[in-house]
Amino acid sequence: MSVVELQAGDVVLTRSDTLLGAAIRFAEGRPGDPATYNHVGVVTSDGTVGPRGYAAMAEALWRVRAGFVWYLYGPPAGAARPSVAVWRPGFMDARTRARVARIALAHVGERYGWWKLFAHLGDAALSRLRRRDVRVLRRSLFASSRPICSYLVADAFHRGAGYTFGVPPHTASPDDFDDWFTRVRSRSWTLVYRGTIE
Repeated sequence: MSVVELQAGDVVLTRSDTLLGAAIRFAEGRPGDPATYNHVGVVTSDGTVGPRGYAAMAEALWRVRAGFVWYLYGPPAGAARPSVAVWRPGFMDARTRARVARIALAHVGERYGWWKLFAHLGDAALSRLRRRDVRVLRRSLFASSRPICSYLVADAFHRGAGYTFGVPPHTASPDDFDDWFTRVRSRSWTLVYRGTIE
């Protein structure tokens, strides 16, 4: 990876080849629309990605955590690091980007809402049965505590910038972000980087 400058507010999608990653992509996929990514986070500080870079991000795993992108997804993370895609919102000024980052960082330390994955999985099964996108179970996921990765990012943008990704924040999935960037709002978003962090 050549030197890449990231900015607060950039959205980082990741795809891992683990069993959990594959299961999440299966749950996100819809008829005619397979999912490419299974995780999402948001950049919280400007900087480069590298051993001396200060680009940091927040993401919801078993707990919401923050750290330098290089150490979370670069070589220090190990050989099985996932592929990433970083998208930049061209419509936000520096002040709004900082507000989005602060809201995401306010969740750091909160536990992951693992049961919310079952709502996504149930909706995936209903979507396959009905051959269209169904969000019946996810609509019940209003609790802002115990976030999952997609809620963390969607909530930060909703409260920090008044922006949604075409779906209510509590129903978003990583695939919703990818669809939004590549099919719906690609002129508002710029692909900054795609690949593994080397």
